[in-house]
Amino acid sequence: MDINAQVARRLDEVADLLAEQGANLFRVQAYQRGAQTVRCLACPVDEILAVEGLQAAGHRRSSRDRDS
Repeated sequence: MDINAQVARRLDEVADLLAEQGANLFRVQAYQRGAQTVRCLACPVDEILAVEGLQAAGHRRSSRDRDS
């Protein structure tokens, strides 16, 4: 399993746990959206982190949202 799939699976697990605990729906959905975003990335998240740092993933996401 590639790194993006592993990260996405963990984010989905967190979303499921939060939902079971009755957490705020927006919080649950944020983790679900995060998982979907990671699944759709063209390159591995560890490569993005190594090359561009932590701010890169958030920047990529916000840029894509503006382009939509």
